[in-house]
Amino acid sequence: MYQYGNPYGYQGFQQAYQQQVPQPVVSQQPRLSGRTVQSLMDVTPSDVAMDGGTSWFPAADGSAVWAKAWTPDGTIRTTVYAPVTPEPAPVQGEAANPVLDAILERLTAIEAAVTKGKKRKEADEPAD
Repeated sequence: MYQYGNPYGYQGFQQAYQQQVPQPVVSQQPRLSGRTVQSLMDVTPSDVAMDGGTSWFPAADGSAVWAKAWTPDGTIRTTVYAPVTPEPAPVQGEAANPVLDAILERLTAIEAAVTKGKKRKEADEPAD
């Protein structure tokens, strides 16, 4: 090589084929603001984040989670999340669906009337 540069112009060619080393992506976990409280009365306005995000306040006994955020009019909006216990599955024989039960009841009545009509008709016909 020459002291003052490459006379063949390969410098640009070599740069085009340099291997690109991928940079590791540093992911930051979102931070949740808030703290565990005994009751909603333990939360003060200074506990609610003023960055536009929501602050979370789970109850120590697990009965609810309160979400608090400042609104544009300067008040704090509170949303309550509480666990819901699922309803037990209906026991066989219980009225699971009143509409379906009413339809089945009418069909049974129609079937009984048709069957009764067939028996009466057969009784009225003369035997051969």
